[in-house]
Amino acid sequence: PMRQLSAPDNLKAFSASSSNEGIAVSVDSTKASRGTYSVEVTSLAGAQALASRDVFADRDSTSVGQGTLTLNVGDKTTNITIDNSNDTLQGLANAINDSDAGVSAGVIDTGNGFQLVLSADETGTANAVSISVSGDTDNQGLSRFAFNTGMDADSGLLETIAASDAVMEINGVEVTRSTNSFENVIDGLTFDITETGSSIIKVQQDFGAVADRVQGFVDKFNALQSTIDSLAGFNSEAGVGSLLTGDSPVRAIQNQLRQVLTRVVPGLENSSIRSLADVGITTNFETGGLEFDRAKFE
Repeated sequence: PMRQLSAPDNLKAFSASSSNEGIAVSVDSTKASRGTYSVEVTSLAGAQALASRDVFADRDSTSVGQGTLTLNVGDKTTNITIDNSNDTLQGLANAINDSDAGVSAGVIDTGNGFQLVLSADETGTANAVSISVSGDTDNQGLSRFAFNTGMDADSGLLETIAASDAVMEINGVEVTRSTNSFENVIDGLTFDITETGSSIIKVQQDFGAVADRVQGFVDKFNALQSTIDSLAGFNSEAGVGSLLTGDSPVRAIQNQLRQVLTRVVPGLENSSIRSLADVGITTNFETGGLEFDRAKFE
């Protein structure tokens, strides 16, 4: 506790509040400062989803075609080979899932047949998927699973959900991220958004958090005093001493601690705050322990 109080950053605790629970904010007290911000979230980040236009009669036996699919997700390129060992809709889905391409695949039973569905693992337009095919000469095989934004609407996969970025305005300044977590926009603040809308963000000093650290120090000091008394004290009623009763080094340590905590802090002789007592930390001379006036401190 004493080490914590010796670090200036630990006396600068801040808390942040949001008027909209769908726009949550957390604070790093070592970097934050007081302020009020008007936030407007206009778009959430979303992952792209694709689906096959064709419906297949069986997931485990109907051929989808053989060749190579090349998946591009962000800056990652992955080649997937479809041959006699996996030439089915389920085989294709399994091959995609096993490739760690940044895309997840599944097979849906529509009731009238089976369709392949794909979704990007990460949100944002930077993680949108494009798929090219080689080895399909008649466009009746794997080319049915090709996709590129803007390609012929009657060919390849269908985009069922477009990739989107999270967009928010902070005091009128637009900021974009590929996920719904906004870090490093304002020093010490992180925004996690779950819905569009507006919010007022207030960042202010958290005096209670600093007082908690002081209370922790006081409690530890009083525990130390109790330990010293149990080892070096004397029970006048019983007429018996303890293990270190009368031990001068122990008493010297105890007296030095009291002097340090009650003296005027060097350099603050002419200040309005000169000692711990001026901020609510006083000594109980009967017990030798400290007492903490939290209200005075805050």
